[in-house]
Amino acid sequence: MGPAPSTERRRGRPPPPSPYGPSPRASHAEREVFVDRLQAAYADGRLDKDEFERRVHRALTVPTHVELWALLGDLPGLHPVPPARSAVGRPSWAERGWAALGHLSGFLTSFVGPAVLAYTKGRRSGAIRYHALEAANFQLSFLAANILLLPISVVTLGLGLLLYIPLWLGWLVLPWLAGAVATAGEPFRYPSILRLLR
Repeated sequence: MGPAPSTERRRGRPPPPSPYGPSPRASHAEREVFVDRLQAAYADGRLDKDEFERRVHRALTVPTHVELWALLGDLPGLHPVPPARSAVGRPSWAERGWAALGHLSGFLTSFVGPAVLAYTKGRRSGAIRYHALEAANFQLSFLAANILLLPISVVTLGLGLLLYIPLWLGWLVLPWLAGAVATAGEPFRYPSILRLLR
């Protein structure tokens, strides 16, 4: 007699197969990807408040990828695409190069270049998609902040213009830092941005 089916399978909602193998341990950055998907499900009304809080707590505390993926087993269309990894546990050098380009292309193309990269090269590589979407969302947030500061500067009689200094410094520095991290084969999350593209 074979092993008994899991609870998820008995309910007719098998969890998606994990691309990480049986049960390697999850990192903090990878947990954040799952939390983002749960937030999207809550915003869409697929989860109530209690269920959302329970699953987020689980996402932040369970140790393995298998347990993380099980949290999204009944939420089709929201399965995260984690950074693709080679046999030695890191993205290939080609993937790292494209991921870094996603961050740096924003200097010339704003969010357009990273977004195109996410939905082309990112279809075959989770690492490229992860970094390109981060870069695209950073550039979108930068544009939104610039637009928002215009009326603030008028209302404050020009004092709001001072906020452009840290904003533009961040725009000039953070993509280079993100590109360096991507080249090292690690995930990078921009602080305090709107993640509109997923």
